Amino acid sequence: MTTAKRLMHVLCASWLFSSSQYSQANEGALSLTNNIKGVLSTEVDVPLNVAVGDYIEGQIVISNGEVNLGLHEIEQTEKNKMRLLLESVASGDQFRFVANEATQSLRLISLVPEDGEIEYSLSITKQIPVVDQHPPIRTYLSPTIKTLVAKIQKKQSITTLWDGIVNQGTPLIEPLVSSQDIDPALPHADKVIMTFLYRGAKHNVRLFGAPSNQHEFLENLVGTDIWFKSFVVPSTTRLSYKLAPDIPEFSGSPWGEKSCVIG
Repeated sequence: MTTAKRLMHVLCASWLFSSSQYSQANEGALSLTNNIKGVLSTEVDVPLNVAVGDYIEGQIVISNGEVNLGLHEIEQTEKNKMRLLLESVASGDQFRFVANEATQSLRLISLVPEDGEIEYSLSITKQIPVVDQHPPIRTYLSPTIKTLVAKIQKKQSITTLWDGIVNQGTPLIEPLVSSQDIDPALPHADKVIMTFLYRGAKHNVRLFGAPSNQHEFLENLVGTDIWFKSFVVPSTTRLSYKLAPDIPEFSGSPWGEKSCVIG
């Protein structure tokens, strides 16, 4: 055998060995419209068709064995190096990530002996680009609070708005319309919206004796010093309550928290 032929045999053997240890999916890039299936021996990279900032949800399904699933990123050149998404997947699971500038592919690493093969399937079930990522629109149970927010956003005087609340008296009691009926256990005609309010706290306001039978925290109203919390209650509700501003928050017993109010 000539030297050239020997060299060719060595190169072919080396290529076969390396491809059995490390391979790349050859069915195109994984995308919202293109699922990828393959057979994993040791390690495989599946290219991704995603943009920077995309929020991704997907599904992995394997036939047998266990795998780790992660993101292979540009700077991660070492074997088995990746940003781990799922560990010891045994049959199937969901993965989630946000793509960045370095995101290149999904990497699967087999956790079974080297002579074992694992069939896998990858799919992207949700892909939300940056331009479509918006926080949910804030809704308010109380019509008065909704109106108050709109006026605050128009730079109306908070003092004047608060004086109007004081004149109404608190807690606010408002009728519950059918579209707001969140508790089907009671007919909506027998329910009202009860809203507790406080002004002047810097950090928090705690409501003791809430209709929920819990010690509730009030919510801050759009960056003002007004705090509120709304509940749907039977129209016959009567209760005693206490509003406590700027209560220290720490790990402890319920009695310890209560003592900060009464002590």
